[in-house]
Amino acid sequence: MTINVHNWVNHYSPNDLYCVFMFPLTPLLPLIVALSITSVLSNNCRCTFGSPCWPSDSDFETLASQVSQPLIHPAPPATPCYSPASQNCSVVKAGWYNGLWRSNQPGASEFTNRETYTSSNGTIQACYLNTTLGVPCRQGSVPVIGVDARTPKDIQKAVKFAGMHDLRLVIKNTGWVTMTFSSS
Repeated sequence: MTINVHNWVNHYSPNDLYCVFMFPLTPLLPLIVALSITSVLSNNCRCTFGSPCWPSDSDFETLASQVSQPLIHPAPPATPCYSPASQNCSVVKAGWYNGLWRSNQPGASEFTNRETYTSSNGTIQACYLNTTLGVPCRQGSVPVIGVDARTPKDIQKAVKFAGMHDLRLVIKNTGWVTMTFSSS
């Protein structure tokens, strides 16, 4: 099975399965790097959100029953600024350029441009902090569902699920490199 850790051209599409690893992955880094290189070279298509091949709610419920934490549904970090009822936009604005704040947001990347997705036809999906642009907040490259992996078993179940359903696997971890290998 090829694990697509990074799509070099378009970053991540909005349909990637997302894993947050909350413990050191140092022993796994050679494996992750090797798999990312393999995935770039193989250029396999994966099942995308909204496609007939996308796992059912029942499939995700099964996965949720096999991991130690509830599944997460990451949203772009600027999402609260698009709702007049939300009072969290000031928190988002205060933390927007703070790396620690961004690392604690499941839908955030270290660099904001990695949260956008450019389709092959040139259209852009994003959720910008500047709401005066007049564009809607869209999912962009933020994965639609994720596993908050806390144990090796969580990682195994997430990787197996992604392989069984031909999903891209995005690994978000802190403390590695600032290159795009470890960003979501």
